[in-house]
Amino acid sequence: MKRVVLSIMLFCLPAVVCFPQKSKPPVNSDTAKQPSIQQITEIPAAEWKILIESVQAENWGKSILLSSGYLAKVKAENDKKQIARLRYILLYALAGKIIASSFSGKKTEEDKARGELEKAANGFLNKEFFMPSREISIDCQGKLN
Repeated sequence: MKRVVLSIMLFCLPAVVCFPQKSKPPVNSDTAKQPSIQQITEIPAAEWKILIESVQAENWGKSILLSSGYLAKVKAENDKKQIARLRYILLYALAGKIIASSFSGKKTEEDKARGELEKAANGFLNKEFFMPSREISIDCQGKLN
């Protein structure tokens, strides 16, 4: 029995020594490539128009993509309150995506959108929002206010 164990060990020893796993070099966070996002101070009118049109057309995927991209690009609030507006648009588009997914019966898409909405809403705590103005009438006379 000892000879069998010894012969197996002698047979396997060269395989362990000659063919070890190669170790990967450690990833240095300084040298890791970070995606560079060009910082801007204001979203141009033409690009803002594209965003607004996608929201009006209820193209929720495009609206989410554009608004989150612009939020990453614009870091300082400007006189047009674009960051506050973008926060509102992002949450509005995510809510629209949830409703659209719910009506179409796409449960996994709906759950994913709910997670995205919760993550975005938690990230916007104590931040400024700028909602569209709405006319509020005192005497609505049966009309929806």
